[in-house]
Amino acid sequence: MVITVNSRTEKSPIGEKNRIVNKTKNMGTRSITRVHDAGKDSKVILAVYRQMDGYFEGMGADLTTFLTDMTVVNGINFGRSRPPARMANGMSCLAAQLVAHFKTGIGGIYIADVGDAEEYNYDIYIGPNDQLVLEGRNDTGEHAILLGKIDKELDYEEIAEFVYPDANGESHWRVVGLVEKNAEYVIGYDLDDSAKFKKYRIDKVVGGDSKITVKNRNTELIGWKC
Repeated sequence: MVITVNSRTEKSPIGEKNRIVNKTKNMGTRSITRVHDAGKDSKVILAVYRQMDGYFEGMGADLTTFLTDMTVVNGINFGRSRPPARMANGMSCLAAQLVAHFKTGIGGIYIADVGDAEEYNYDIYIGPNDQLVLEGRNDTGEHAILLGKIDKELDYEEIAEFVYPDANGESHWRVVGLVEKNAEYVIGYDLDDSAKFKKYRIDKVVGGDSKITVKNRNTELIGWKC
C-alpha cells in the first residue's frame, strides 16, 4: 500500500490488508488512544491525546509497533529471573508502559479525559483468546483492526458495515458478521457488541440500503453500494 505525505510517496507500515483509503496526511492530525481495563466494553482506564500524526499510518503504526508481541499477564512470578521485556502485568501496567513509551519530553502527548474524541481514535483491549486488540476509527467512518482479531470463530464469511441509530436516536457505525441480508434486514453477529446475534432493519440504516458496505471476512472489499 502507498500513501502520499507532503507530496512524497511512501509505503504504508500498516499494509495492504487493512484497506485504508489513501489521502494526503496532515501532520497536525490529532488522536485519542484509549486503554480498556479488559474487553472492548469494559471501563476505560487511560486516554492519551497526541497532537500530531494521529492517522492510521502515523499513530496507528506507532501503536502497532508498541503492542506487537506484548503479552498481558495476571501476576508476576519469575523468581530471581527478570520478566520478559514485552510483558505487562494487567492492562493498568500496559497503560503505564504506553505513557512511558510515547511521552519523551514536553508537549505532544497529554493525558486526556476518557470521553474525549478526536479526528482519529484508537482502542486497546483484550479480545477473543485473551489477545490484545488495537482498533482504530476516524471521524469520516474509516475503520481498521490494526492488531489482533475482534471476531470469535463464528459462522460467517462476509462483514457488513453501516451507520445505525441507537435507542436514543444517536447514529453509530456497526460492524456485523453477516449471516443473512434480505430486503428487510441485516442479520448477523454485531462485532461492536461482543459478537451478539442481532437483526437490523434496513429501512433504519442511515442512508438506506445504498450505504451498506459488504466485505469478506479477511477485510478485502467485495461490494460497495453508493
